[in-house]
Amino acid sequence: MLTTDTASTLYAQLLEYHDTNQGEARNAIRDMRPLFEGIFKTLTVGEERAFSNIYARTLFVMETFRTPQEITDRIHGFRRFANRVVHEEAFTISKERYLACLEALATIIHHFSGQAIPETLSSLYTGKTRPFEKPPRPKGDTIAGVRCVVLEIAELKEASNGTPYFKLICSAEDTDMGTFTLFLWKSELNDLSRLHRLVWPWCTLQIHTLRKDAVAPDTYSSVPETQVIRSPTI
Repeated sequence: MLTTDTASTLYAQLLEYHDTNQGEARNAIRDMRPLFEGIFKTLTVGEERAFSNIYARTLFVMETFRTPQEITDRIHGFRRFANRVVHEEAFTISKERYLACLEALATIIHHFSGQAIPETLSSLYTGKTRPFEKPPRPKGDTIAGVRCVVLEIAELKEASNGTPYFKLICSAEDTDMGTFTLFLWKSELNDLSRLHRLVWPWCTLQIHTLRKDAVAPDTYSSVPETQVIRSPTI
């Protein structure tokens, strides 16, 4: 958990970012993003696991602390919104969404510290925010690509015809796929079963071309054209 002193410092930084970027919501949110990342790096200090990115850290923290849905929604909402602000120059930032960023970070700090949100901060956004939009859910039988964090890895198996495969449970980073099951197979073009010894919980994968299962919900399989790239750890 965050200490009282850490929470007080974070609240003060939020107010400073707001005050010094009056009328410049984009700059303020750019300042808030490292603060957001710092929260989850602090919450994972001493953790021996390797994390591919901040999304993996947030997932680990949310699972470890059994974070309630209203907090996870703010965590995901701010992360996605701030990423678009940083990477898309033409991305529109309404005042209500900017204030939603303030509210999300203040609420996250409060949840993980128990330290009350200063009235000087809460008065800026209370009753003035607009909820973050969720990203679209991929449609169709084939998914062009997804970036995801590995949550669980099942044992390597063989199908009745002798083809090796294994199952992953993953969490999608930038779409509304949420948590999904993924089967990686050996094919005539690509032996993805070899990845079984190269992935671990909380690593990040960029996957290109998946086939949606026709029966099982939230389940996907590799096809011969599937490519999997493992992101480096940080």
